Amino acid sequence: MDKVFASLGKEERAQAENLWKFLDDLSTSNPEEYKKFIETNLKEGYQDMEQKRKKKVQEESVVPTPAMVIKVPAKLEYFEINAQPETNAVIGKLIAQNSLKSKSNDSLSPTVTLFFNVLHHERIVPPLDADGKVLEKIEDVNSWRQVPFSLSDFKERQNKNGTKSYIFDVVISSSCYSILTQVGELTTSFLDYILDMMQNRLKSDANILIKSIDINSNRVPYYKFEKLKKRVLTDKKYKFADKSKKEVDLHLIEKHCDTSKSKVAEKSNQINTPNDIVLFDRARSENRADPISQLLPPREEEKKSQAPLIQAVSSHTIPNYTINTRSEGELVVEIELSDLQSMKEVELDISNTHLRLQTTQDASSAYKLDLQLPKKVNKDTAKAKFLKSSKKLVLTLSLIHIS
Repeated sequence: MDKVFASLGKEERAQAENLWKFLDDLSTSNPEEYKKFIETNLKEGYQDMEQKRKKKVQEESVVPTPAMVIKVPAKLEYFEINAQPETNAVIGKLIAQNSLKSKSNDSLSPTVTLFFNVLHHERIVPPLDADGKVLEKIEDVNSWRQVPFSLSDFKERQNKNGTKSYIFDVVISSSCYSILTQVGELTTSFLDYILDMMQNRLKSDANILIKSIDINSNRVPYYKFEKLKKRVLTDKKYKFADKSKKEVDLHLIEKHCDTSKSKVAEKSNQINTPNDIVLFDRARSENRADPISQLLPPREEEKKSQAPLIQAVSSHTIPNYTINTRSEGELVVEIELSDLQSMKEVELDISNTHLRLQTTQDASSAYKLDLQLPKKVNKDTAKAKFLKSSKKLVLTLSLIHIS
């Protein structure tokens, strides 16, 4: 308090002293009136501050243009942190901000659906180079190392079947979106990039389940994407949490990717980099106290050797495969995975019409296959076997006979 008074001018200090004297006298002579005076002024002061805050948010917010919607299912998972939450900067800060207490998270939904509205606006920082600077020639996509994006708070939606959906707005630069629409392959790579970055943020500052963290546990709940099941909704450009709404929400751009803020490029170099995923996995394997490394700047040596964005997210090999129909009503798909050791390195997703395969993060090699099946199959009776001798994955799928 002495520091506050020291910063005041002579006249302001006299007014403050008179006010404090008045309040001291009032609290002694008329406690009820004193209480009423304090409550009224606090309420008016809060309302005034709230109005100013809303006005500032309104002035700094933008109305981005909808581009596409990504739909991806997710399942409940946990990751380990240090048993003392205060040693972890990100989790510790979130615990403090949300006044978290010890609690059970048994009631968490085991599966949810996530929707990411991808939008664009000219105030978002365009793609950056390896030094975190805006590219002079943005059309040179091979030089892209980071694509800054601004993320909204999530909105929750209760579905009719009792499940939950969560909706985020992800805003990129208009110039970036313009190039994406011209190169289809680039769009696919970009969507993978966005999901990878979003997965990292859903483990930390954008964690939907932050209020469900048990501070007495070293496990943090989060929703892990089932990436092989992701879909781009071509029939709509924006998913509303409130079905009655018809207009896109205002978006308050995050400072690190707002071109109107100072040192934008420098700040955006601290998050949203392809190396974030590598750093996060390394931190976990080394049991560091702070595994939430996507909020840390990339290491200098890693930044210099960073691969182009397209290469970083599209480095999977499409394996050779054959499809044969057996007389007993089965479809047999053989996939050559010469660099793999076992089925544990493979993630499979089979529907009645599609087969999707992708290797796990810790696999010895990276494969990816998205295959349209020639005939409808029964996904529930699918059988998979990995032949170690020939390094082939053999899938036996029963055909659905349509009478």
